[in-house]
Amino acid sequence: MKDDRYLLNFINIINIYINLSHWPLYFKTSLLIIIPKTNELTYNFSKIFHLIVLFNILGKLIEKIIGERLQRQSITLNFVHSNQLGKLKQCSTTDAGV
Repeated sequence: MKDDRYLLNFINIINIYINLSHWPLYFKTSLLIIIPKTNELTYNFSKIFHLIVLFNILGKLIEKIIGERLQRQSITLNFVHSNQLGKLKQCSTTDAGV
């Protein structure tokens, strides 16, 4: 974000959601778009359609930030076993080798 005020407000919103342990309903809803494939004679089967699910971008971003925070805290508080290296930031096999 170009303006720090917007970033600080966004972080405050995230912190409020975390402190209240509340996830608003509008972040849980999704929109399903069904697009029929071309050149099909009949549309009786689901594999003939392309299904696209759209989620709220702001909700996806907040979920990612919460996941990053949980991962960082679990590493700093030693909740993760030392042999667990997969999918953790700064805990890859390359980092372990270094």
